[in-house]
Amino acid sequence: MPKSALLALAVLVCGCVLAALAGPALSLQRRTEALHQALGPEGTTATAVAVTSNWSEYSGAQQFPSMSDDLITTGTATIGTGLAGTPLPLAAGAWGSVTTGLDGFDRSIDGIPARLEIAARDPLASYLRVTTGTLSAASVPANMVGVALTQPTAARFGLRLGSRFQVSDDTRSQYRLVVTAIVRPRKAVSSFWTVDPLTSGPALDCVDSTCTLEYWDGGVFADPGQLGNLAALFCLKPGSCGNFRLQWEFPVATGSVNADQAQTLASELDAAISVPPSLNPALAISAPMATVLGAFVATQTAVLALLLLLFVSLIAVGIAVIMMAARMIVAGRQDELTMLRARGAASWQLATRMLRGVAAGVIPAAALGVGLAIVLAPGAGREKGGSATLSWALVAVVLAIGLVSPPLIAVRRNRKAAPPVNPARILTAEIRTTRFTLPAMRRLIAEVAAVAAAVAGLAVLRGQGLPPTGSVNWYLTLSPILVAVPAAIIVLRLYPVVIRGLLRLARHRAGATGYVALASSARTSLATILPAFTLILALTLAAFAGMINDAVGRGQAAASWQATGADVVINTPPQQSPDMPATMAKIAAVPGVRHSTQVWTQDWTTSVGQRVSIVAVTPGQYAALTADTPFPPFPVADIAASPGNPGHPGRPGPHTVIPVLASPGAAALIAHGAAELDGPQLSETMVVRVAGILATTPAEPSGGVFVILPFGQLPASAGNPAPNMVLISGAGLNQGKLKAIVTTDMPVAAIMFRAEVLAGLRNAPLQRAAELLLLIGIFAAGWLGLVNVGLGLALGARDRELTLARLSVMGHQRPTGLALLEALPAALTAMLAAAVCALLLPTLTGNALDLSVFTGSRTAVQIRPDLIVPGLEAGAVLLLAGILLTVQLHAASKRGVTGMLRAS
Repeated sequence: MPKSALLALAVLVCGCVLAALAGPALSLQRRTEALHQALGPEGTTATAVAVTSNWSEYSGAQQFPSMSDDLITTGTATIGTGLAGTPLPLAAGAWGSVTTGLDGFDRSIDGIPARLEIAARDPLASYLRVTTGTLSAASVPANMVGVALTQPTAARFGLRLGSRFQVSDDTRSQYRLVVTAIVRPRKAVSSFWTVDPLTSGPALDCVDSTCTLEYWDGGVFADPGQLGNLAALFCLKPGSCGNFRLQWEFPVATGSVNADQAQTLASELDAAISVPPSLNPALAISAPMATVLGAFVATQTAVLALLLLLFVSLIAVGIAVIMMAARMIVAGRQDELTMLRARGAASWQLATRMLRGVAAGVIPAAALGVGLAIVLAPGAGREKGGSATLSWALVAVVLAIGLVSPPLIAVRRNRKAAPPVNPARILTAEIRTTRFTLPAMRRLIAEVAAVAAAVAGLAVLRGQGLPPTGSVNWYLTLSPILVAVPAAIIVLRLYPVVIRGLLRLARHRAGATGYVALASSARTSLATILPAFTLILALTLAAFAGMINDAVGRGQAAASWQATGADVVINTPPQQSPDMPATMAKIAAVPGVRHSTQVWTQDWTTSVGQRVSIVAVTPGQYAALTADTPFPPFPVADIAASPGNPGHPGRPGPHTVIPVLASPGAAALIAHGAAELDGPQLSETMVVRVAGILATTPAEPSGGVFVILPFGQLPASAGNPAPNMVLISGAGLNQGKLKAIVTTDMPVAAIMFRAEVLAGLRNAPLQRAAELLLLIGIFAAGWLGLVNVGLGLALGARDRELTLARLSVMGHQRPTGLALLEALPAALTAMLAAAVCALLLPTLTGNALDLSVFTGSRTAVQIRPDLIVPGLEAGAVLLLAGILLTVQLHAASKRGVTGMLRAS
């Protein structure tokens, strides 16, 4: 058995097994990392189930006479038992709490009144460390409550170990407390501390928007066993403890959940939330991660559609190349097989002989692939869910094809004994060739059926659209194969017709090289169904993956522009710096800044109350900035100045019709010539007419209902409004200097950089993992295509050398040109078919792919046909073909013409 052919088969089997195991495992690992990053650490508020109520509703439903010390522990046990009865994977660390409202502290802090809340929690000791004192309330008087608090709370409220103080509620009742311990957090990121930040440290609370009334708020913990004492003090009057908050937190074991189980976890959460606990119907169940899981599952569905499309097609290409290697093995042993068949060997004996030969290389190669997969992707093949099943199923398919293909090909090619010594002897007067033989008819029927099935599958895919969340559209997954099958069959049917036409032209030329090369190309291995299909599919897949990557990049860039409108956006406060021109001069001097302009925006209304955004700009500056963005050009001439108002030189009067640029929505509201718009103040009014349509613009990047006019065209009734937005353009501008200017001159302004928005989109974990796997798929498809070409040329090497040897005897001296011309037509035909498939695939699959998940926008991302990647792949194929043919011819020339002719 030729060692090179067996080695090629072993390498391909090893690579396909490695891809079948490591591919899904790597994908699952990346997606699981994205899931855990989105959910956050286990034990936090974001990954827990919260059960809440208030004492008024809880006690009314349960008819408890009063609070007892075991209220929290009983509730934790009962609710936990109910949740444990669901499939929800709960983790250790559940806790419960009863928290009072914010009651007045008996002294002010720096002249600001203070309030405190008291939380009785169980368990308590496992979530904090005692730095001073003890959590024991044994020495606390019966008419007081022992509490523990953190050091920041003690420092702000002026408390220390042993301090006694009072709090009072709205009924003027006063409650005495004593500090028994100073503590610090343990497991600070857990829900125990994050669900109520006041327990960690105090906070200054503004009661109203102007902060005319402020409070210092803080929280303390009641010592263990003090809930009954707390109730005895706070619940003396009817309704005095009705605002007590009851809460239980049950962490969910998200660390053991992988991305494939996200949909199951979301369903389990929905089931747990929809069923009230059996303890008390007044309890409400919520899970913050339900929303996160829903968004993740929706995004993962779209991402998996791409990854499965890539993965399944790659495996299909790999299997086809394995069958090419199997054909090469059979071709290398054809003389041996012919002799055995002539001596009376049965088909099963040929198959057994071939199987023994390939098993020695294929089985160890498959084992090596499994080992490499486990090393490169730990846990490969052992994933929970369907990934492991799919992986091992593909491994079994690859191994079976690697073992069975050579015996089957050998049996098929040697169904009969060797033909007579002189098969060209004419035994009958009939010399016509039968065009429609039974095998030919069978092949034609099979090809028509394959084309019909592929077209039907593409039609179904086109009609289905986007798959439901959490499901897989297998038609989409098979779409590259469905496109490549008809292309390969049509190419194979048209290829001989084209070759015959070229032969008619070549026969009239003086040289024999072109004619002989074209005649030989009709039987080259690239012109058979399997190599052509493999090359077409590999090039199509690489092209499609490249187009998806390009579409994602364009979509993310467009989303960043839609989110900002310019490279930098500064939203300035109502009270700006008194020297705004000086600030704008500083901004213009920042390295990298090309253009900057100020904008004023405000919501006005039509006469029937419909909202319209008024955008005032400096036309020349705004047009220059717009030219640096992908937004439509700003037509300055369409909003030329209108007559001024005598009371305000250069400003139109209240009845002057002002030309404006309007969005399509605003233009529809101003459809009848002119319309009056009213400002927030009763005296503010203007009459506008549409002078031009502008769908989007940097000041309104997401569109909407808006009109744009120059600052000088604002009516006198609008006063002299100060701009409230600064737009800046410039690639590679100095962000540090710009931030420093904004911090100094506009301390409360908000600054947003488009580069940061774009980086956030590109670095999203799930989307980034998909893009990485797509890039790997491009290189893998290209590599398989090159291997396919190499095997195809190797299969035709013997016939090619024999032809060249015979021509050399007849005086032909251009073997390299002849070999290249022989392989070129079939390769170019396959490349042309791949280009057609690549151009058709976006149109056929566009409505079934959702790329908007990569952009974080609802705007659809269109896939544009792009032949750059297949062009590069085709160039690599031609270069490899030229190198391999040159090497083959050089090796053949050393053997000599005589040796080749004798071997034939």
